[in-house]
Amino acid sequence: MVAATTEARVAPIELFFDLVFVFGLTQITTLMAYDVSAHGIARGLLVWGLPMVVALCYFAFRGLHLVLFWVLSRTDHGLRRQLIRWILSVIGGTALLLVASRYTGALQTGLWALALLADYGGTLLAGAAGWRRAHRRISPSGMG
Repeated sequence: MVAATTEARVAPIELFFDLVFVFGLTQITTLMAYDVSAHGIARGLLVWGLPMVVALCYFAFRGLHLVLFWVLSRTDHGLRRQLIRWILSVIGGTALLLVASRYTGALQTGLWALALLADYGGTLLAGAAGWRRAHRRISPSGMG
């Protein structure tokens, strides 16, 4: 890894997707806050929990994340190597979320746990320390 000598900049598309996610989350929690009953909470969870839609959007978001990092790493060979090691855990974890969205109950919960393990475990196995250094260089403080 090469130390960054200038302040890292964030692409407008990154900020856009962060804002879309936060806006969606605030809208759903606001919906739930106006009706703090079992019915209101269930309605909010239904809106938020359309599992296939959420999983597909998350898959698209993570895919874009990978593409952006690939473009940003074109001159940084250390970051590019880290990204290549990280790709399988991202795709594997997200694919498991897509599969889990088609099931319910204990099987869905188990697949979610596997997805979490694949994503975070793969990141640790790929060398999380190098990744955190690279990620800090291109992400603003407190985001991502």
